[in-house]
Amino acid sequence: MKHLFLLLLTALLLCSCDPRAMRDLIEDIDELANASVDFTYTVSGRTVTFVNKSSDNISNFQWEFGDGKRYSGYSTQHIYEAAGNYPVTLSGVTNASHKTMHCTKTVQVE
Repeated sequence: MKHLFLLLLTALLLCSCDPRAMRDLIEDIDELANASVDFTYTVSGRTVTFVNKSSDNISNFQWEFGDGKRYSGYSTQHIYEAAGNYPVTLSGVTNASHKTMHCTKTVQVE
């Protein structure tokens, strides 16, 4: 919320002379306030199933599994070669303003 306030304050200062620029920026802020990238996962041995829980206004999903492998798509399953803790990141792009958002969680594979 603090970041949105600072963004809005900056917008007011920079765009106060251009109503169209102000409108576009307010629409971007509204979209970002309602956008979220999130996922859940289940572990079964070295196989992890990832379920995308992102908001509807996000697309172009990219997964980074923390072992050097990547995947483009909504939800997926990944098999790790070794046990360990892996930082998994899901990235998505907001549909209107094309801002990239991320969610990272540590997955423990036994």
